[in-house]
Formats: sequence, structure tokens, C-alpha cells
Amino acid sequence: MQLKERYDKSFRYWQDKNDGGQNWFNPNIPDALDYPPETEFLQDVVAEMLEAGETYWYHPGWNRDLWDVLAQWTFQKQLIRVRLYAEWLLSTLPADPIDPDLGNQLRQIASGEFAHLLMMYEQSG
Repeated sequence: MQLKERYDKSFRYWQDKNDGGQNWFNPNIPDALDYPPETEFLQDVVAEMLEAGETYWYHPGWNRDLWDVLAQWTFQKQLIRVRLYAEWLLSTLPADPIDPDLGNQLRQIASGEFAHLLMMYEQSG
């Protein structure tokens, strides 16, 4: 299965779970929504996509999960890794991205400005 297909499959699962008001920490989740073994965490798939040189810019969930991955790596002090991926992502950014601020945000990260990512990480935790 291709990485984009794996991402789509997991995205559908997590979207259904969230739309259903379920919380995966809740032990009373109905069996129909239980965490199936083949479903992956979205951030894990995104990290694997980056390592393989793949993007999924036109998928709105991918953009959100990309920021989550970059924020986690920033919090873990993997700053060189984040900067290098930001530089590479800039080269892959489409002319008309879903979020018009993506280019500016990636340029800031590539230049070593991580405050936005750290703030995102703190807000998500």
C-alpha cells in the first residue's frame, strides 16, 4: 500500500472516530470504533512520507498533521531536521497551496524561527 493510501485510510478512521465524538482514551468505545491494528497514527505516516520525499499538499488533514510532526520534532530539539525539511518542503509547495501562509511559515522555520511551532506544540499538549 502506498503512503498516501495509508494516510487516507488512517485519516478516514480518525475522522470517523472524531466525528462520532469518540475519544480513544475512553475504554467504553464501541467495538465498531475500536482501534483496528492496521490503522496508524497520522503523524507517524506523515513522518514516513517526509522521509520518503512525499507530500500531500492538497489534503487539508495532511497540512495539519505536518505541522504537528514539525512541532513535535521542534519540541524534541531536532531543530536541524526541522529546518532541512522546511527548506525541502518549500521547494515542493504548489503555486496555490490550501493555506496561503504556508510559504511564509516554512520560510520562517527554514531560517531558524521556531516560536510558532513551539507555541503550537504547547497548545496541543
